[in-house]
Amino acid sequence: MKKSTVRFDFSMMIECPHCGEDIDLVDEEEDGEYSRPIFNNDWNNLRGELVFCPECGKEFAIDCVEY
Repeated sequence: MKKSTVRFDFSMMIECPHCGEDIDLVDEEEDGEYSRPIFNNDWNNLRGELVFCPECGKEFAIDCVEY
């Protein structure tokens, strides 16, 4: 039987409430500050985390995580 490898693609999309830019938080994080709570099943720990929009330069807070 032939075998193949699964490739796991992960993104965390959020829309900037100021300019409407779609931001992938996985691309913006430095030390897993957004993805670590997801993989540790601590999704509520993301509530209130600040996000900096690379498009308009404004900050906003994460309200909740949907899947």
